[in-house]
Amino acid sequence: CWRFLEDSSSVTFKGHNYKIKVEYGDILKMNNCKKVINFDECYTTSVGNAPGDIKPTSVCGQYLKIYPDLDVEKLIKKSKLKAENERSQYMGKKKYESGKLVSNGDDLLMSFAKLDADGIGKFFSHKEFLDCLFLLWKEIDKYYGQKDVCIPILGSGLTGINETLLTQQEL
Repeated sequence: CWRFLEDSSSVTFKGHNYKIKVEYGDILKMNNCKKVINFDECYTTSVGNAPGDIKPTSVCGQYLKIYPDLDVEKLIKKSKLKAENERSQYMGKKKYESGKLVSNGDDLLMSFAKLDADGIGKFFSHKEFLDCLFLLWKEIDKYYGQKDVCIPILGSGLTGINETLLTQQEL
């Protein structure tokens, strides 16, 4: 099976009432689907190389380059997303539960990376990562509108699991 995945640009898994297609490509160029774009827990929108900035090469950074005037606060308010009672370690900003979504048309902006005091994404425990995915699936159920949903591989960039950066295959 490993050889098959290595030589193929996609693989499909089918089960009872679902089909998952894993493929390599640019999520920002996908059409006719809802796209999950992962942000940090504060929905940070400043792109740059400072510790608290969204990195320009990340999916979120590329998305924000396409939509430089994105008003996430307005989208959060419109969606009635509630911040957690506890504030982020990063500058005491409002934070949102990992896995929560905010709709921006066909784009689903997800609260994902937990931040440390310097604004750097922290590693998830295995349980935190699974809890995030469980909540994400519940959120997708609310927003997908019977369209396909495209999700990047989560945790393969600056945010890892159990203080380890897993390979895309492992994720």
